[in-house]
Amino acid sequence: MKSRFMPFVLILSLVFFIGCTQQAPDTGSQQESQQDTGDTGTPTQWSIVNDLGTRYGIFIMDSDGTDVEQIYGSDNVKLTNALASPDGNTIVFFEQTGGIEGASTTEISVINIDGTGYRKLTDNNWMDFQPVWSSDGTEILFISNNGGTAGTDIYVMDENGNILRQLTDTPGMTEADPDWKCGKIVFTRNGTIWIMDEDGSNEQQLTDPPGRGIEVGVQFALGDYDPNLSPDCSKVAFERLTGTGYEVSGVNIGDYDLYVYDISSETETDISQNDVADLLPEWSGDGTKLIFMHLSNVIDDLYDIYMINADGTGRTKVTGNDPIGFTEDSCTWFGNRVIFTAETFE
Repeated sequence: MKSRFMPFVLILSLVFFIGCTQQAPDTGSQQESQQDTGDTGTPTQWSIVNDLGTRYGIFIMDSDGTDVEQIYGSDNVKLTNALASPDGNTIVFFEQTGGIEGASTTEISVINIDGTGYRKLTDNNWMDFQPVWSSDGTEILFISNNGGTAGTDIYVMDENGNILRQLTDTPGMTEADPDWKCGKIVFTRNGTIWIMDEDGSNEQQLTDPPGRGIEVGVQFALGDYDPNLSPDCSKVAFERLTGTGYEVSGVNIGDYDLYVYDISSETETDISQNDVADLLPEWSGDGTKLIFMHLSNVIDDLYDIYMINADGTGRTKVTGNDPIGFTEDSCTWFGNRVIFTAETFE
């Protein structure tokens, strides 16, 4: 999800930062939020193995929220969008080097799965972000504004950072949120979901959300964001911004619901139906479940990782017993485990 070319997970950090300096919502508001989500399950209390004590970190945990281990950290740059390579040996992610307010520079880097071998793949004065591996792990798809000020496009580089090709060229338009499977790429373009062949041909618009582009007092306009292809590429999960949602310390967080779009029938189903923010869905390897980020209106428990069945049942909080001030901001599957990024606020 993008607005003014700033990654969504970076903007959300501002909400927590503001909230930590102000009084939390009253108890009634907290209870209302928790009841509306329809959550089930009680997360297990966790501790972090190999806690590096850094402000920003990349972590791996079991899908029930246990056995949390930090594998990499930084005090100076925000780390997000961590994704394991198909062979499980390497993690690609992007770093925000331009500060939260500006977010003018983001770079793509890799580490080994054990946190060693840090390498920066891009190093310039513009935004390169949202990396996605090819199925064979030899190429990386990513988004870049290529030094421009209006619009972003989709590019492909090799695993060493050499730019191989540009797939889109749409001046003034914003492409973002790519996923790459089965020789297909899904992405957002100005608040709608699109699909194309992996060589950039045969573009097709999949969704046309109601009110697309209308500003409703949140960071982003009404629209669809963050598509993720199911393992068999028959469905696309995404989130839709439908309204203002709750206010947290003077910031409207937006009402985002998770949807599943069936490509063959061209139908879509709202699987989360609540008035808070469900974001960044990711399919499990067997296509039966999704993990996603949830943003509530409760300051002491603002961000969490959740899991839900593909039909909308079995909604479960995974990271409910993390320390106050520890805020997850992106998550992806790693086999049956989960890789996620987080920031610790003091």
